[in-house]
Amino acid sequence: MHLRKPIAILVLAAGLVVPGTVFAGPAAADVDSCEVEIVEIVAYDVSEKDGKDELRVKIGGNLFPNNGYVNARNGDTLSPGSFGDPVALLEVDDGDLAVSLREVTPPYVNDGYNLGSAYASATQCSGLDPGYFVEDEDIVQGNVNGNSGKHYEYAITLRLIGRSG
Repeated sequence: MHLRKPIAILVLAAGLVVPGTVFAGPAAADVDSCEVEIVEIVAYDVSEKDGKDELRVKIGGNLFPNNGYVNARNGDTLSPGSFGDPVALLEVDDGDLAVSLREVTPPYVNDGYNLGSAYASATQCSGLDPGYFVEDEDIVQGNVNGNSGKHYEYAITLRLIGRSG
């Protein structure tokens, strides 16, 4: 009998799923690392005249999507699948892990311009048990090229999943 889906639905219906909350998983033990993944990126304010930003994400030293970029317009919610499901490993002894949001200018989609970063916290990671996870949201905002008057704002939600061994 599969009870996971009905239990998850009941938890969602009860309003118990809240960002920044630790969720249940397997038995308790110390973690050595966390898997860091993007839950979503919400475009609150894009900076381009054409109404869209061309984005890449840099996590764990790698750029996603591997080839190309993702268009973002005001109000868009971008899933991790839009970027090729980027994941990185955060060792608890290594400090925080930056997840950078990058604006690129097609057709050249290299590193681009760094709009800012969300951070996966090594402290939050070390407090987890294996299989447990925590979600956290960071706001990335500013002006492109300093004071150009072109403002942008994004919310990036990350999930840290405790791993051992």
